[in-house]
Amino acid sequence: FTAKGLADRVRARNFHKWCRQQLVAYRQRIPGQGGGMFDPMVDNVISGVKRKQIPFGLRHLAAPQWRLAHGSRSSSQRTSPSTDRTIESPTSSLSEESSPMPTLTSKLFCAVATFVIALAGTCVHAAGFQHGFAADPDGKPLVIGIWYPSQATVQPLVMGPTTMSVAINGIAQGKALPLVVMSHGSASSFLSHFDTAIALADAGFVVAAITHPGDNYADQSRSADIMDRPRQISRVIDHMLSTWDGRAMIDAARIGMFGFSAGGFTTVVSIGGIPDFSKVGPMCLQHPGDYACQLIAKSGGNRAVPLTTTTDRAADLRIKAAVVVAPALGFTFSPDGLKNVKLPMQLWRAENDVLVPHPRYAEAVRLALPQTPEYHVVPNAGHYDFMVPCGAALASMVPTICTSAVGFDRAAFHASFNEAVVGFLNKTLKAGSGT
Repeated sequence: FTAKGLADRVRARNFHKWCRQQLVAYRQRIPGQGGGMFDPMVDNVISGVKRKQIPFGLRHLAAPQWRLAHGSRSSSQRTSPSTDRTIESPTSSLSEESSPMPTLTSKLFCAVATFVIALAGTCVHAAGFQHGFAADPDGKPLVIGIWYPSQATVQPLVMGPTTMSVAINGIAQGKALPLVVMSHGSASSFLSHFDTAIALADAGFVVAAITHPGDNYADQSRSADIMDRPRQISRVIDHMLSTWDGRAMIDAARIGMFGFSAGGFTTVVSIGGIPDFSKVGPMCLQHPGDYACQLIAKSGGNRAVPLTTTTDRAADLRIKAAVVVAPALGFTFSPDGLKNVKLPMQLWRAENDVLVPHPRYAEAVRLALPQTPEYHVVPNAGHYDFMVPCGAALASMVPTICTSAVGFDRAAFHASFNEAVVGFLNKTLKAGSGT
């Protein structure tokens, strides 16, 4: 690979070690130790992909030339279009539509999948993770979580009621990588979307998520001062580009932003949106049950005048693409307020969102934008379904944010959600797009 100039694009590893990393990272069943563990390990990875609980890109294995199936022992020879190597593959009666990830014979899977992954030039990374701080000249240091590509071994990391499988302080891998900054919803933390952060790191992104001071799970004293959030995001970007130990691996021309709820509002402002807070009073008189109206009241203000230190923030022009999810205060953005927002946007809303109900929030942003965003409406979803699927500990502490509607599978949704987010940012922050 080095001789061919591919060392930074293609990495080789023990296949069964790679399988085990997927089972650990996505909380799948790991077979017991012993000589018979290897076939069940592969089978469990395949089952996890079919259940959409392991969200990584092995779709090329489902293409006809790589189609492998149990049951048929007759085989035909197929030659890789990129090499002279011949691969034995059993014939299969499964169609693309009926089986997007076919059942694979374990031994052939081990031999062929390793070759195909290398051939495709892709690599599934372990997500490295660091917990740190970004300097803020106007306040206390900002608490951040950083995920990045690494080949170090993952292990469970317990942070309060949350457990994630990451390579703690693992050696970072890659160069000229895009950066994504994340802004959480009100009363939350940098861990609120850690599965999305891990998916991005697996795909070759560096991710920095903030815990907004005064608007987090431990302190809501400044939760209504929403216009200070964009400034905090800019300080995080400053830190990642100028201070973080891995800053040399970041391409400063390829920066994206992800924001949920209050973080969605933060994202819109960070990319040039100017809210009109004079709309809050009339809206809250008409819809006093809206979450924003209740939050303003609880914070000691009145619904006609939000508690905010400023009503205007300059856009951070370093941000080149945005994922905006269930944005708070969407109704405060008019076409005039969004006239300068011309970068690519992926916009999401939940069909049954009662905290930021349709059509006053995400839909209001969509209609006010000068260009059409990539718009997603998630059937049967609620507001909190965009947050990371809850483990038992978190569900017992805050069942409100962990409970989904009957029939809605949050884990399965996140597999497709994360895939869509990664795909959008891969497309919009591709090499050369920011220069």
